[in-house]
Amino acid sequence: GIPLAERFLRRLTGETKRISYVLNMVKLHMKPNIMAEQRSKVKSTNRMFDEAVSPEDLILLAMADAFGCGVNRHFGAWPYLKERLEDYREIMRRPMIGGQDLIAAGYRPGTQFREMIERAKQLHFSGLDRERVLQQLRAEYPLHAEKPTEN
Repeated sequence: GIPLAERFLRRLTGETKRISYVLNMVKLHMKPNIMAEQRSKVKSTNRMFDEAVSPEDLILLAMADAFGCGVNRHFGAWPYLKERLEDYREIMRRPMIGGQDLIAAGYRPGTQFREMIERAKQLHFSGLDRERVLQQLRAEYPLHAEKPTEN
């Protein structure tokens, strides 16, 4: 559905933000109901909400889609998704490890930085606090001794 929706949207408007929003919703619209039905783990729903441009709109779209298709089995998804969205919001309120934190820990900006920040985000979503995330990053990405500069 994404290529079809994109072609249609580009014929209607040149507003890139609007197009990105709609394409994001099209891409994710079935995930909330599937995750609710499977009672997915918090980490999985957090990743979904993080990928969504608007997690609240995504839930509403998923519910409308299910009811529009006459799928009443998803009626119980609303409380589950609402609870998971609150979990996501709570985790997002806690400060995450960023580039400045990595520099302060002795890492030098480079090619692994993006990978390390993405890993920090995964660990954050799994419920670890900042110190535990930093400990895990140190274990996974050991600091290498700097090479001495030649004079």
